[in-house]
Amino acid sequence: MFMHSKLTLRLKSEVIERAKRYAQLHDRSLSQMVEGYFERLSSQSSSKTTYGPITDQLLGVVKATGMKNERDEYRQYIVKKYTR
Repeated sequence: MFMHSKLTLRLKSEVIERAKRYAQLHDRSLSQMVEGYFERLSSQSSSKTTYGPITDQLLGVVKATGMKNERDEYRQYIVKKYTR
């Protein structure tokens, strides 16, 4: 079980209003957005590959099935084509 703690941030009011609108449009709370940002920020130092925020949100949405087979088939095609 995770324990939640309260955090107070001081931000420009215009930034807060834009963030609230963004959160509402994406059915998220500001707390979820800030937590997600901190998660990505802290995990980037341990990860070699970094992606943009939209790509990060899409990662894992679609299950990759058969990708290795297609890649292997293409590799075999290239090897066959250029080793004649």
